[in-house]
Amino acid sequence: MCDSTNFAYLPDTPDETLVYEYINTIVDKNPGSALKAFFSYFYEGTVLLDEENRHLSKNYRDALKRIISNPKSLSNFPFILNRSIHILWNRWSHQLPKRKALFHLTNRFRHLPETPSRNEFIITLRSEMRAFVSKPQYKALQRRIRLWDDIGAHEYNNTLGDRIKHYHFLYRPTMLTNDLLPEDRENVLAQHRREVYKFEKFLHAFLKHYSTSDGEPVVNTTNLCNSVLAESIQHFAPKRPGGYKNESDDFRAQQDSLKTMGDFKQEFFSYLIKAASIIDGHESLPNNHWAKRLRECIDSVKCDHMGYNQAMITLICKRVLDFLIADSLQQSDSGTFQELTEKEGYLKAIGLLIKISLFRKAITPWLENRFGILYELYETEEVPEIEWLVQAFEHLNVALALNAEDVGYYYTQSSV
Repeated sequence: MCDSTNFAYLPDTPDETLVYEYINTIVDKNPGSALKAFFSYFYEGTVLLDEENRHLSKNYRDALKRIISNPKSLSNFPFILNRSIHILWNRWSHQLPKRKALFHLTNRFRHLPETPSRNEFIITLRSEMRAFVSKPQYKALQRRIRLWDDIGAHEYNNTLGDRIKHYHFLYRPTMLTNDLLPEDRENVLAQHRREVYKFEKFLHAFLKHYSTSDGEPVVNTTNLCNSVLAESIQHFAPKRPGGYKNESDDFRAQQDSLKTMGDFKQEFFSYLIKAASIIDGHESLPNNHWAKRLRECIDSVKCDHMGYNQAMITLICKRVLDFLIADSLQQSDSGTFQELTEKEGYLKAIGLLIKISLFRKAITPWLENRFGILYELYETEEVPEIEWLVQAFEHLNVALALNAEDVGYYYTQSSV
């Protein structure tokens, strides 16, 4: 057995090679025939080939049978199945009729028939296929389907899941699984880059028209009203005097004077509390509940007497994001972040987070992953029921897009 990360970098076994070879023989068929062949193979254990290649049928069936019959290779079946789906995905996703076929492919997993069998191979194969819908790989495929507006694939009505296309920062944590090949990962990353660039262009055009009425009217596609969206754009603009980018540049410039990690922790705490009045606002600092909890979080990394250390700085940033947003799907608690947004307001709450990414751009994927946890918790919830989270997502979307280059996305229009 290997985990999904290892699977991505291991060479294919001979049996895996045969499975992928068979899927490559069906990928150029018309979508209906290809889907029939796909599910016949993975659900019935039946190989459908034309007359010319029929002599290979036994090889392809026996390869699948050996995978299913061996406990070690059986544990990798979700990864093998996911890679097989991606063979179809990579060939079909650029063509509208075949995009619809990919939607039908993913949807069909949820409607597999309960057909009885006495064959142990078929019983196990069908059980694995039915279990695939609970795997991260299947959930990632469903989310990628929702990025396509042209196939009518949204199965929910006004849920958070319905809006995932709009939240570019969720693409990486919710649509990439560790078993994917590098080229498959790059397809998702390329879509992320396009969406960030497109959204940033929209923000510039929107603010220009909103402020001056110049140019064509721009339709607001966010869940923020026009005035709030304009305020968010102005608040997170990288060129705003005294803004978050200025603060992060100043803090980064201080680093050369810091000798120990104890020095860094004290300065990092001071840097963060400037972002949120809930921390250094109305209460005196020693008695401030938020300041104490944030200080405790930073101090939980025991490294005060160490020299200035990049690895420890990254760990501290991760701990703070865990504390402020969510730790893990198993130990998730959105209460801290919800309380922060309610008491401090969305702009300052997101500002606190964006300051961490601006100082340490390598931490941005971790920031995205923390919000990916919240997304998974509330994916099927109706938007009006989780308005606090939707509003936070909207402001984070703006903040990351406007500061794309400075948080590590490496592409930006940048003139706000």
